[in-house]
Amino acid sequence: MIAVISDVHFPSNAERQKIMETGLKKLTGIRALFICGDFTDNRNDTKPEEEMKLPEYIKKLPYPVFFIDGNHEDYDVLKRLPKISDSENELLFQKSGCSLTAEDTMKASDGIYYLKRGSVCKIDGFSMLLIGGSTTGPGYKKNHPDIWQKDEDLSKEDEKRVLKSLQENNYTFDLILTHTVPECMVKAWFPDKDLSVTNKILEHVWHSISYQHWLFGHFHDDEDYPERMHCLYNDVMLLEALKDGGIRAERRKL
Repeated sequence: MIAVISDVHFPSNAERQKIMETGLKKLTGIRALFICGDFTDNRNDTKPEEEMKLPEYIKKLPYPVFFIDGNHEDYDVLKRLPKISDSENELLFQKSGCSLTAEDTMKASDGIYYLKRGSVCKIDGFSMLLIGGSTTGPGYKKNHPDIWQKDEDLSKEDEKRVLKSLQENNYTFDLILTHTVPECMVKAWFPDKDLSVTNKILEHVWHSISYQHWLFGHFHDDEDYPERMHCLYNDVMLLEALKDGGIRAERRKL
């Protein structure tokens, strides 16, 4: 069984960090934790020589943690993260059964890994496509020039990596993890939110693939939407692969 959360926003909001810490300690039988972006809240806040600022309660978890980027991470820090070594990738597989494409896996700390856009992960009976990036269109850039980062949206290179992963996996995954959602979903469910190229790319992905569950964050909502799409904020989603090929998905408060 794996667990999925989103928008930890460390170190912002001490009360939220306490809820996260207490809730995660209660989870049992977990093979790995996945975070759908905004793991940290350090936009343009880290000095060049500093490492990524991570919560100690996450570092102490007895299973590996994987995260994609949202719009609150410091992208300069993400770019400096080292690639996971082949030997560490093999050790990770032995411990958790998690098969990763090494060139798309960066090490933030022991047991904590950043999965670049278009990463594919196979773990505990699941095949997963992970796509970070956020809804950061013209309005957002104009209204928040102090915190907007040019790397928040998916680039052409990111799009090529995503398309390559789709092709190599026959456009079929059990789980899709993103930070934001396809353009048509933003328009229908979050009409006050800005749109960007990331939403357009995700819409292309959505029309192209077969999946069982799609999990996302960004909108600070806890809701199950049509098309088996699930927004996470204060909830954790527990997912277990079943013998018949289905997935048991349980939403639970942290």
